[in-house]
Amino acid sequence: MPRALPHAISTFISHNFTPNIDLKKATDICYEAKKNAKKVPRVGSSTDIGIVDEKEIKILSNDDIDKLSKIYHERMRVISQSVPNIEKMIAELPFRV
Repeated sequence: MPRALPHAISTFISHNFTPNIDLKKATDICYEAKKNAKKVPRVGSSTDIGIVDEKEIKILSNDDIDKLSKIYHERMRVISQSVPNIEKMIAELPFRV
């Protein structure tokens, strides 16, 4: 198994990806999976996404990729802002060590 594959698969799992998911949401999740896979050394920095249906393969434009990038960065910003609150909640767990 390629070393980056678990990073990508975990992204699909965390988003409850199914074959019936909306195309736009699926494309967003695919972009995030590629970003997560890039955490592994030697995974390329460029991103190409193609949408395949019964009639054709449509490669997303650079503008489309830029829009997905903005969505991804906004998601990461919101998540990082919530980390201190989550860390506080963890620290307040009643477990004793």
